[in-house]
Amino acid sequence: MRLAGEAARMSDLQRLLPRAAAAGTNSRRVGLGDRLLRHQTWAQALAASEDGWTRLTDELARADALVDELVALLMTQLLRESGLAEGTFDAAEAFLDELVGLAGIPGLVLGQTQELESVDHTRASVAMRFPGARVWDLPFLAHEFGHHATATLRNLDPGLSDNRPLAATVTAVGKALADAGTSPARAEAHASELVADAVATLCCGATYPIACLCLRVPPVPAATQANQSHPAWTTRIAVTRIVLDALTEETKRAGYRQMRERVVDPLARTLLGRVPDASPAALEAARRTVRTVRRHRPGLVYGDVDAAIEVAGFLVRLDPVPPQDATVAAVVDGAWRWRLDRVDPADDEAVGLLVTRYCAAVVKRRSP
Repeated sequence: MRLAGEAARMSDLQRLLPRAAAAGTNSRRVGLGDRLLRHQTWAQALAASEDGWTRLTDELARADALVDELVALLMTQLLRESGLAEGTFDAAEAFLDELVGLAGIPGLVLGQTQELESVDHTRASVAMRFPGARVWDLPFLAHEFGHHATATLRNLDPGLSDNRPLAATVTAVGKALADAGTSPARAEAHASELVADAVATLCCGATYPIACLCLRVPPVPAATQANQSHPAWTTRIAVTRIVLDALTEETKRAGYRQMRERVVDPLARTLLGRVPDASPAALEAARRTVRTVRRHRPGLVYGDVDAAIEVAGFLVRLDPVPPQDATVAAVVDGAWRWRLDRVDPADDEAVGLLVTRYCAAVVKRRSP
């Protein structure tokens, strides 16, 4: 009976597959189909197996992962086709595509979750929160991209192409955390989060810590508390501040530090009561990530400030199309610059919708 019930679930998925897989690439569609076929054929083998119950438990766990992935992809596709998400998923996909293109790494498929944003390395997918997400949440996708880049970004030297320089950075930061007293069980997980925060700041500039402080960071004392998987928000914001200063030092462009001084630090004082101190691990995460990305993928370093300022001006005037030279990252930055100058949230909905159109226009301009 259990095997028959599982076969029925796989049959349902078979009907969902064509629509769900439309949210991904052709290789993703083939991969899903192959995995589904394997799950459809294991029932006969299990029935004749002496260790059938053990294998059933294992197979059900794998099937659950497949169901979650298919349903998330299907939900994303349906939300995009229906227009209920008002272009948010299209803008998110444009942003992720721009980042993976600059990094020269495998692409990511966009999925849907009702929790906060997350990345799944096995599925090569990023789940975006909906309902609730708008274009203001796009900087958080850069953090999930940071996790993806850690796992996939290759060394610039062809002779070391199997090396993962950001993964080595995580290892070094994990050692710094362990030396400072973080338990081994937490050190690697915390290091991964700090490096992803540093990558997100490199890709978005000050917009990433600004979005975190405005939308994600809790007030004290919760902001000072770590858990098993994530370091304290105070440490994470400290990393972003160091990245901005390191970028000014290495690129000789004062804008990074100026945004830290004029916007990030005042927001931190308002929410946290003080500007977070930099621990040795935070310094290691920020500076080493800046050096690594600038050496291996310098194109990821966000530098479209002039275009972002122009985007903000276009949004004030509600121009229907973005500036000619705007990137998706510049549109995201410009949107947040517009938002910081507004105290009335009534305009958020209309301007947010316009931002999604800007992202679509940027993508269309790039298309051959």
